Amino acid sequence: MATRGVNHVTILGRLGDDPELRKTNNDVSVCNLSVATSETWKDKNDKDQEETEWHRLVFFRKLADIACQYCKKGDQIFVEGKLKTRSWEDRETGKKQYSTEIIVNNLQLLGNSKSSTDESSVRVPL
Repeated sequence: MATRGVNHVTILGRLGDDPELRKTNNDVSVCNLSVATSETWKDKNDKDQEETEWHRLVFFRKLADIACQYCKKGDQIFVEGKLKTRSWEDRETGKKQYSTEIIVNNLQLLGNSKSSTDESSVRVPL
């Protein structure tokens, strides 16, 4: 029996920038966002420590339009999706570059630090 892998990512974090919307040559909407997740702990001297990790998010089609319309810097969002690594050759150095992104298929808007606790959810099949 063949075994398949699981590629599933769940992120809850805050947006670092306003979204960027663009269209592909085939008129498909693509929205890019960056989201920060933070972890806090106490070190051996009982001092608070924090580590922030940044994640690249990519939304396609209708979900891209929705994300770009309703998301803004500082908003808290919950997303589900899958990891995708892409590569390209750097024009200046000629070296191969890599970027790992989360291709989002589920978005929940949790609001921003100043807004109410209204939540809305959008799930779009890939």
